[in-house]
Amino acid sequence: HPDSTYAEDLEPEYIVVDGTSQFGYVVLQEANAIAKLDIQTGEFLTVKSLGYKDYSLPENKLDASDKDDEINIRNWPVLSLYQPDGMDIVEINGKNYLLTANEGDAQDWDGFSEEKCVKKLVDDYQLNADLFQGYNQEELDKMVEEGLFDDEQLGRLKTSTSHPTNADGKYEAIYGYGGRSFSVWDAETLELVYDSGSEFEELIAEIEPEYFNSNNDEDTFETRSDDKGIEPESVISGEVNGKTYAFTGLERQGGIMVYDMSNPTSPIFDSYFTSRVFQGLDLDVTPAS
Repeated sequence: HPDSTYAEDLEPEYIVVDGTSQFGYVVLQEANAIAKLDIQTGEFLTVKSLGYKDYSLPENKLDASDKDDEINIRNWPVLSLYQPDGMDIVEINGKNYLLTANEGDAQDWDGFSEEKCVKKLVDDYQLNADLFQGYNQEELDKMVEEGLFDDEQLGRLKTSTSHPTNADGKYEAIYGYGGRSFSVWDAETLELVYDSGSEFEELIAEIEPEYFNSNNDEDTFETRSDDKGIEPESVISGEVNGKTYAFTGLERQGGIMVYDMSNPTSPIFDSYFTSRVFQGLDLDVTPAS
């Protein structure tokens, strides 16, 4: 936003400090970045962009519509911002790693908003296969011809307008919010070493299919699919019986995903816990639930 200050644009969201109090790591959620702070000097060493999650890759899928009346977790021509909310730092085998819960969040104020539905920008797209690892141009063009921008596909998906356009003023990708996942980053380089891909949504589809991508304030079916899905909000680590686990809380769905962190570059799903009691579709959530 051209008229914004850095304080308005970067919006520090969360901070963690390593075990020796040498470095602090600050999530800049809306800016999709992590800043690394040298605590002794009080200087920031870097502000690292987290880049895009490419939903054309086999391991990255999502249910993108709340209007198709089914669970449809698949690949799409979407580049989504990780935009973590909660974060933790964990030392494993003498090396520090950052864990992030990739919720996603738009800049959406009275004076400025980057958030729109894809179908509102149909004439502004000129999808370019060079930006996706999983599609060629012929496949992209065919998807558009077959209704890619309809409500039952990507038409309802929340997208960001704060991204570059080509020489014709067109967006060459559909840009989404959040990774619907948790990630592990090398604390020294801030490079991605693991992302849970589409596993959260796939697990909820198995465990709670009737309330897949439910909202937090009412018992619904896939009403969050067009937004940010289950919205991983917070992640913490802890040791149980000598083994390190990551616990990621899902803001909308209401449960906690538990992963074995013995190998930080390849965590393994352990279990899912929830205290939420679903009482029936379209019922408001009450204190009893």
